Amino acid sequence: MLIGLFAKWKNCVMTNEQIRNKWEQELNKAERLNISAVSKLYRQEYRKVIPQAVDNLPIDERAIFRFELMQDMLVNLYVKIGGQFALWYYNEFKDYTTKAEPNLDLFSEIWANDFASFAKRYAGEQIVLLQGTALATIKKVIRKLVLSEEFQRSGATVRARMLQARFDKLSYLQAERIVRTEATTAANYAIEQSAVTMYPREQLKKRWITSMDGRERDWHGAVNNQEVLSNETFFVGGERLMRAGQGSGRNRINCRCVTIQIPQVSTLDL
Repeated sequence: MLIGLFAKWKNCVMTNEQIRNKWEQELNKAERLNISAVSKLYRQEYRKVIPQAVDNLPIDERAIFRFELMQDMLVNLYVKIGGQFALWYYNEFKDYTTKAEPNLDLFSEIWANDFASFAKRYAGEQIVLLQGTALATIKKVIRKLVLSEEFQRSGATVRARMLQARFDKLSYLQAERIVRTEATTAANYAIEQSAVTMYPREQLKKRWITSMDGRERDWHGAVNNQEVLSNETFFVGGERLMRAGQGSGRNRINCRCVTIQIPQVSTLDL
């Protein structure tokens, strides 16, 4: 039995490059599916300030990018992307086990609740940062346009059009950065939850795999291919991290790394 399982394990195990390529394909798909919704929300919120900005009136900061709205955005992202990657991990690694097929409908429901809860726990500090960035963007755009001669000599309709064009462009760029950053965090968390649903944690190791494309952070390149036990941490850029997508902005923003959970064939239940 052990010989048969080990032979199956050898056939299905993937190299770092194979894992990285499959991860990148799945991550790109997740981003494409979610950027438009975040961009739409940002356009909607930025456009609320245009009437006040046209008439040089104070902006009501309490009426835009409200906490509840931003929390819902993050929860939706984490549930969608988390569910996608939990199933992705299951499909890639299910051949390592001899256990009966799980009830994926039940697992999917459990995962969705877990990802929503994780997003809410994590959202508070992140939302403050997102709100601060959005408000700073509004002030910067208005200040720059108000100082321009074209804006000053234009009527209200043209002013509104200029503001909308600028805000719409920034909405997409900010949505790209947000989704790219949060997708990595959500996906790595989902991989871990999928793995511990399938296997006891003590039967798992995890490997940090960096996207070595020339744009990686030096400290992320330094931990590429490192393996630790599933309940241990990686030391990355001066921070102790359980998985990629965690830590301060210098480790999180635009990170493309994956922490893959790997079942150990010698300890699997037979």
